[in-house]
Amino acid sequence: MGIFSRNRNGEKATDEAEIFKKLKETQEELIQASKMISLGQMAAGAVHEIKNILFVIAGQIEVLETEDGLSPLAKQTVASMRKQVAALQDIVRGILDFAKKKEAEFLECDVNKVLSSCVELLRYHIKVQDKVKVVQELARESLFIKGSPNQLQEVFLNLMMNAAQAMEENGGVLTVCSSKKNESVEVEFRDTGKGMSEETRLKIFKPFFTTKATGTGLGLSLCLKIIENHQGSIDVASQEGVGTVFTVRLPLSKKN
Repeated sequence: MGIFSRNRNGEKATDEAEIFKKLKETQEELIQASKMISLGQMAAGAVHEIKNILFVIAGQIEVLETEDGLSPLAKQTVASMRKQVAALQDIVRGILDFAKKKEAEFLECDVNKVLSSCVELLRYHIKVQDKVKVVQELARESLFIKGSPNQLQEVFLNLMMNAAQAMEENGGVLTVCSSKKNESVEVEFRDTGKGMSEETRLKIFKPFFTTKATGTGLGLSLCLKIIENHQGSIDVASQEGVGTVFTVRLPLSKKN
């Protein structure tokens, strides 16, 4: 019987037509996915070329800066060029980091140890002691997961730095918490910063979205990608003028 043949209730024709429609939709999605893969490969090649060109331009700017007899206006222009090229290099670096597959050896690691090391790094890299107080409320027991300590450090430190920057103007408290919830490790980063609007909250994990004057908008996208590779999740709650809470959930390993 053909695809449009009917039984006495007309049910077979309906079912077959629906299957045909879904097959056609799937075929179109596969074609579109293939096009996107090709476009992504072309873009990756283009970004590498841009990286090389920016390297050459940065070198030429360094040569210009050593020239004698430059007028104040010329010096100001060269300094502005150097700043803009550096910003472009940051964007290119962020795109390459976001696009490349994060190959890393997953080990049994204690989330509490990773968090403690991140707090020390935060205090070393930025002087938060004057305006921002960092409080650790970590679980007493070790919280083991299967993951990459380096990648987790990258995520945790990024979230802490963002929180500290949100409080650098008026000061505040960054509270870092860890706990065991059912079969997961739950890590919270709570700040008393300026918070964000609901519109901003819904966009923060999108690549290239940023509220910072010099940001690339790839930091949180990369964090989300890393945590999802660890079979985890990141949630965010925020209220303007009150603060923000980032919650990272990761599956506990069998070692716990």
